[in-house]
Amino acid sequence: MKWKLSEAKNGQAFVELECNKGRKNYLHSRYNPEKESRRWVEGLEVNIVINKLVVVGMGMGHHIFALREKHPHLEIEVWEFNNKYKNWIENNLNNNLLRDCKISYYSSELVEEIKEQFLLKLERDDVQLVIHQPSLSAIPDSLALLRTKLVDIDYMKRSYLSNREILEENFQCNVNLNDAGINNFINNYMHRPFILVSAGPSLTKQLPLIKEIQQNSNVVVGCVGTALKPLLNSGIKPEFLMVSDPNEQIYSQTEGLDTNDLTLFYLSTASHKIVSAFKGKRYIVWQKGYKNAEKQGAFRNEPLIDTGGSVATCLLDLIVNMGASLIALVGQDLAFTDGKSHAQSTTGLREVNLEHTTIEVDNYYLTDRIQTSRNLSLYLKWFESYAKNSNFRVGYWNCTEGGAHINGWNHQSLYSFYKHIK
Repeated sequence: MKWKLSEAKNGQAFVELECNKGRKNYLHSRYNPEKESRRWVEGLEVNIVINKLVVVGMGMGHHIFALREKHPHLEIEVWEFNNKYKNWIENNLNNNLLRDCKISYYSSELVEEIKEQFLLKLERDDVQLVIHQPSLSAIPDSLALLRTKLVDIDYMKRSYLSNREILEENFQCNVNLNDAGINNFINNYMHRPFILVSAGPSLTKQLPLIKEIQQNSNVVVGCVGTALKPLLNSGIKPEFLMVSDPNEQIYSQTEGLDTNDLTLFYLSTASHKIVSAFKGKRYIVWQKGYKNAEKQGAFRNEPLIDTGGSVATCLLDLIVNMGASLIALVGQDLAFTDGKSHAQSTTGLREVNLEHTTIEVDNYYLTDRIQTSRNLSLYLKWFESYAKNSNFRVGYWNCTEGGAHINGWNHQSLYSFYKHIK
């Protein structure tokens, strides 16, 4: 990983990271870093009872300066998990920030030691975590597990702060349903191959083959909620589906469908509207990173599932815990294939204006680059880290045949997967 200072359109400095295979990430706006940082700070919901903000990521300091302006009464701790980057950036950071007695900076070569110290600090009620999301790309691959953990925490923190009332309402309503958890599914599918179906644009072309595979093998087909309608419209009944979004708009994923013969796994904070309306078998999933869910999981002696930020990442961890021997991703584009957001027949389908996207990643075939969004690029890193650091003996295949390349996964056609499991 390399980094350099560049000059934004308004003359301010920003940091440009060059990652593996020429990937570039920008830690601040290339047009107006100060304006972007102030807008970022305005979007934060800072708890009134805290006295300290713990910020992950030094960046170029624009966001730290904006935080200091907005919250001068709070102590700010800045944690940078790339020690070499910290040493370099201190020579380029605003000296006023470095001399501010209410701002402290932490980094060390002893990463495991400070990681535990850092995670323990987040348990305190007087501390609030703030993750500068672009700075996560500065965390080296050697700390992929920590980066994944931070992505998970960041997702839950941002989701909770922006949807606190919705999450708590969903959680309480879902708990009151008294649905069983996932204990009976753990290792219940040992040595079975799985197809994890997501709703990316590439799903459309794969539907006929998914149907054939399901009819002629012992494969288990599980899908995210968005992919349910395209599957059913193609005569494919998944063994189960999963939902995780807290917003009631996801009700459209099952609206108008006969769900009596279907099985639903739902995150404890998923929209209670779609959960309560579901007529088939339902199972609640307790997730890591949400304290209420962790408490319930411990009380009920139920396993906790990694969220990863998306329903597909939740479903992957669930499937692995079910005992899968081989997992094929289909429709997991993680990018805007052909300028589309989702597959045909999905409620989320929209045309994407690629002129407004600034992030590019390697395409599936490693022949070119493809445009994606910030959140999709983070999910991509999560999938990469998950496979790389998995302690399970699972074969990870990406059979999407479109979208982004997922490092660490075996990229084969869906037909090759079919021949492999026959």
